[in-house]
Amino acid sequence: MVTPFNFGKVTSDGPYILAIEEKPDLRIEILAGIYVLKPAVLDLIPPDQYFGIDSLIKAMLASAGRWGATR
Repeated sequence: MVTPFNFGKVTSDGPYILAIEEKPDLRIEILAGIYVLKPAVLDLIPPDQYFGIDSLIKAMLASAGRWGATR
């Protein structure tokens, strides 16, 4: 995804300005979509509390990558 940035970007090294770029486009990856999960993933969700998809993905990543996609 590319989104315009409304400010100039300054690259510095300590007190020294190395470069400037006026209103650069930012290229970012976003988290959005419909998620299809293995039932075992539900064991990572703590009971009786809010646990967002971002927290779930972080928990999956922290558990040694055993939740990889199947092909």
